[in-house]
Amino acid sequence: IHMCVASEVNKILKRNNDLILLGSIAPDISKHLGRTKYESHFLVCDDEIPDLEAFLEKYKKHLTDDFVLGYYIHLYTDYLWFKYFYTDFVENEKVYLLDGSVANLDKQEITKYFYNDYTNLNRVLIENYCLDLKVFNNKVPKLKKKIGGKDKSNSINC
Repeated sequence: IHMCVASEVNKILKRNNDLILLGSIAPDISKHLGRTKYESHFLVCDDEIPDLEAFLEKYKKHLTDDFVLGYYIHLYTDYLWFKYFYTDFVENEKVYLLDGSVANLDKQEITKYFYNDYTNLNRVLIENYCLDLKVFNNKVPKLKKKIGGKDKSNSINC
């Protein structure tokens, strides 16, 4: 999802596509580096909506760096997803299904439910948008900018 959004944005911007795509998945890779989603996604408390202002406060002057721009695109996509789309389907641990039925699930079950949907959706998006995944076959370039999480004392080397 994030790579498709970043790729579509970059069709207009015409910047370094590989760096934008790497930046667009970097927040989700952070969990493999021992960092929390709270840090990597600039979250406030238990909210799933990234604090875009906090990110921009730290990195606005670095948005000319394609990796940083890709990272921001990821956070902005999550912002839109959790603020507008997700809330149409989930409220008070109830998931409103397209057929009109309601599933009562705890937060962990809701997360599992949506991540299964993400996996299925990702396959369709890769195919429908003819997403070029060659970036994963290339050596990861040395990145100019180090992205730190919401907590200034914790940095994530992406």
